[in-house]
Amino acid sequence: MNLAKWVHAMDKFYRVNLVVKPKKEQLAIAEAKYADVMKVLKVKQDELQKIVDKVNTLQANLRATQNKKASLEAQVLDCEQKLERAESLISGLGGEKARWKAESEHLAIVYENLTGDVLISSGMIAYLGAFTSTFRSDLAEEWVRLCEEK
Repeated sequence: MNLAKWVHAMDKFYRVNLVVKPKKEQLAIAEAKYADVMKVLKVKQDELQKIVDKVNTLQANLRATQNKKASLEAQVLDCEQKLERAESLISGLGGEKARWKAESEHLAIVYENLTGDVLISSGMIAYLGAFTSTFRSDLAEEWVRLCEEK
C-alpha cells in the first residue's frame, strides 16, 4: 500500500511538474526582464532626479532674479521721484537766481561804500549835538561828495 501511495504521489508530482516547470521558467524569464526593467527604471529615476534638481536650482535663481528685479525697480522709482523733486526744487530756485544776482550786485555796491558810510556815520554821531540841523545836513552832503570823489 505504501508503494502504491508513493507511485501515485510520483505520478501526481510528474503531472504537477509538467504544469509548474514551464511556469517556473517563465517566472525566471519574467524576473530577469523585471531586473532589466528595474535597472533602466533606476537610470531613468537618477536622470529625473538630476533634472528635478536642475529645475529647482533654476527656480531658485529665477526667484532671486525676480527679487533683484523688484529691488532695482523700486530703486528706479525712488530715483525718479528724487529727480522730479530735484527738478522741482531747481525750477523753484531758478526764480531766486535773478533775485540773488540783483541782491549780490546791490551788496557789492554796499560793501564798496561801507568804509565811506562808516566814516560819515561816525562824523554825524560826533557832530550830532554840537551843530544846528542845517549845518549838519550841509556838512553831511559835503562829506558824501568828498567820499564819492575819493
